Amino acid sequence: MKTNRPTVILALSTILIGALLITFPANATKWLVMAIGALFLIPGIVSVVSYIIQRKHNPDVTEPNKENGKNKPSSFPFVGIGSILFGSVLLAAPNIFLSALLYLLGAFLVLAGLVQAYRLSRFHKQYNINAVNYIISVLISIAGIVVIVLNYKIGAPIPTVPANEPHGELPSFIFGITSVVYGLTEIIYAIQFRKSKQPNNVISTQSNDVTIDNTAKNTSIIDAEIIDEGK
Repeated sequence: MKTNRPTVILALSTILIGALLITFPANATKWLVMAIGALFLIPGIVSVVSYIIQRKHNPDVTEPNKENGKNKPSSFPFVGIGSILFGSVLLAAPNIFLSALLYLLGAFLVLAGLVQAYRLSRFHKQYNINAVNYIISVLISIAGIVVIVLNYKIGAPIPTVPANEPHGELPSFIFGITSVVYGLTEIIYAIQFRKSKQPNNVISTQSNDVTIDNTAKNTSIIDAEIIDEGK
């Protein structure tokens, strides 16, 4: 199993987000929505401001046209405007998107657990993988389903839950614990599989060296016999 930097970065990110949700289950999801809003807002502002500055200093600014190779007038940053509007809505009213975000987070856990189990099944012959590893992956996917179901039930009009009572902490808490477990398992697998590769490479290299040495010895013996026969 190949280990790469994006996998480790994703694992560390899930651990960080999970730790925040465990510590602040009522507010961390709201902060996460606002952070996503900022990620949309800031690039949009930068693109619009850059366009305005370019137009101010050079009204005839152009950009290359890929179809005919000629220059065309620089297009208005409609994507930047949309990014600003969407980011502003997320920052101004994050509570509206909390339920949708929890659905996405639950779906992420389901997909992450399935992908992890699939990767383990592909490399179970090369590495020491037992049933516990598969059970952890399955539990991660089950936790994602639980997050989705609980979020749906909390969002539905249930008579037993008062309308003014803060809710939604349980799905966030479950996602936080599961995301930490997922991130830790990914890091453990990365370290374990990387260490288990090294001895095999050393052994194969040594065996190849021995074969080359034996071949060289056999060749030298044959050459010596030919020389003796010639004499």
